[in-house]
Amino acid sequence: MTMKLPVTVVVCFLVFVASEVTEEDDVLVLSKNNFDDVIKANKFVLVEFYAPWCGHCKALAPEYSAAAKKLKEKGSLIKLAKVDATVEEELAFKHGVKGYPTLKFFRNEQPIDFGGERDSDAIVNWCLRKSKPSVEYIESVDGCKQFIDNATIAVLGFIKDTDSLDLTDFEKVADELDDADFAVANSSDILNEYGITQTPRIVLFKNFDENRVDYTGKTLGKPEALRPGGKVFHWSQNFLRRPQGLCSEVRFKNISYSSFPSLRTT
Repeated sequence: MTMKLPVTVVVCFLVFVASEVTEEDDVLVLSKNNFDDVIKANKFVLVEFYAPWCGHCKALAPEYSAAAKKLKEKGSLIKLAKVDATVEEELAFKHGVKGYPTLKFFRNEQPIDFGGERDSDAIVNWCLRKSKPSVEYIESVDGCKQFIDNATIAVLGFIKDTDSLDLTDFEKVADELDDADFAVANSSDILNEYGITQTPRIVLFKNFDENRVDYTGKTLGKPEALRPGGKVFHWSQNFLRRPQGLCSEVRFKNISYSSFPSLRTT
């Protein structure tokens, strides 16, 4: 008697269906059918929402394409993409587009508003900067002094608990702002050097006019307080004013005052 053994054949299929992504002059062309796939598949994507009839969009187009080409030649992971907002109205509405061109930088799927100049080199440099960690972690007094000396405006967060919401909020603010360099320091030597007796504390340094201003509070706020459309958050308009001929002030765009509800000047 011959025993027949059942044979089970299991065939597994991995099916990935995605809308084709085309390129125009090294810029990805996105629609509602492929937008999410591209954002998820790429760590860094700068997206331009444009209108074909918009004069500013037409002026930006060659610079934007040149920036995309330069990044590609560098072997950068950063992708440049565009969306015709007059066709993809739902997509534009979803991302808060109210004018043309609107540029948003997606880092790990999280969008921030583009805050740089609009020539190709400036676009490249801004994207490269935003692809790096927004907060530097400093461990020595010399490193702290060098950080301050190298920055036009330096924002230091003296935050001891690196797992706290204070640090999370500080990083979120750093992600949003283009006009200052951010760092966290918490060693006892650094705290003593700068006279920090309680944490968390935020200290701003600039290399012109008044050199230092301190803010302090028990908590720095909740992450959800950092919402688009919030009030403009000025720590001190006079303190942050730049010399004539440069940007008139540091712009704290889209940062609600409630981002740091308990901060108070000293």
